[in-house]
Amino acid sequence: MRVKFILAEIILGVLLCMIPLAAQMPQAYVPNERDGTVSVIDTLTDVVTATLSVGGLRPRGVAVSPDRQFLYTANADSHDVSVINLRTRTVVTKIAVGTSPEVAVIAPDGKRLYVTNEAKNIAQLSVVDTATNKISASIKVGNETEGLAFSPDGRQLYATNEAEDSIAIIALAENKIIARIPVGEFGHRPRGIVISPDARRIYVSLESTNSVAVLHAATGKLIKKILVGHRPYGLALTKDGKTLYVANGRSADVRVVDTKTLRVIAQIPVGKRPWGMALTPDGRKLYVANGESNSLSVIDTAKNKVINTVAVGERPWGVVIR
Repeated sequence: MRVKFILAEIILGVLLCMIPLAAQMPQAYVPNERDGTVSVIDTLTDVVTATLSVGGLRPRGVAVSPDRQFLYTANADSHDVSVINLRTRTVVTKIAVGTSPEVAVIAPDGKRLYVTNEAKNIAQLSVVDTATNKISASIKVGNETEGLAFSPDGRQLYATNEAEDSIAIIALAENKIIARIPVGEFGHRPRGIVISPDARRIYVSLESTNSVAVLHAATGKLIKKILVGHRPYGLALTKDGKTLYVANGRSADVRVVDTKTLRVIAQIPVGKRPWGMALTPDGRKLYVANGESNSLSVIDTAKNKVINTVAVGERPWGVVIR
C-alpha cells in the first residue's frame, strides 16, 4: 500500500512540474486578415489552441509583449492597433495610429511598440508607449514603409521603404533617422529585412527583382545579390546567423540560404502565397503563413522539410513566436 502511495506522489509531482513547462512553451501567433482573428498555435504539438477576435479590420502585423501578457495587431483597414490581454483573451483597447498600419514590432524591453503606416505618400512610423497605450512619437520614414528589424543591441530600428527603394536607420533614443541606404541600384520594392547577429550585415528582400540583397551594415554597400524565388517577402535568420530563410509569394516555396557561401542550398514547397515566417527559439522549426491556402506550414529545419500543415483562419499574413 505504501508503494502505491509513493508512486502516486511521484506521478503527481511529475504532472505538477509539467504545468509550468507547458505554460512556458512558445506559442505561434498568426493574424488572419480576412476574418479579423489571430490563431494561437502550440509549437510543441502544432495544434491551434485559441482563435482570438481582434475587433479591427484586416489584421496584418502582430507583436507580443516579452512577458506574454499582451498581443498587439496592426489592423490595416480600421487604421488602428488592437491591444489584447492574452490571459482574458479580450481586447483591452484600440489605438488609432494613422492610415494603413502594416507591420508591428515591440522593443526588447517591451516599453514601446513600433508600427509602420504603409499608405503611399503619407507613410510614417508610429511609436506607442505600451504603459499608456498612447502614441508618443510619429516619424516620417519614407514612402510605403514596410519591414522593420531591430539592431542586435536594440538601439536602432531598420525600416524598408517599398516605393522609394530605400532603408532608413532610426536611432531609437532620439526617434531620429540617422542614415538612409538606397537599394534601387540593386533591385526594387524592398520588403522583408533582418540584421545579422554581429550587426555587420543587412539582408533585404527585393520583391520586384526576385532577389535578396546582402549589404554591409556600416557602409550600405552591396556584398551580393542572391536570386531566389518569385516575389520574395518574408525573411527569417537563425540565431547564429548561419542560415537565412526566404518566403517567395508567387513561387509558393521557401528558399534556404547558407550565409557563409551566400548560396541557395534548399528549396521547400509550402502553401500558396507564403508571406511572414518565424523560427522557434531553439531554431528547430520554421512556421510559414500561407496567405492563399489559409494554412501554416511547419518546417523541420534539420531536414528542410514540411512536417505539419496547420489550418488557420482566412488569409494568414504573418507569424510571431513568443
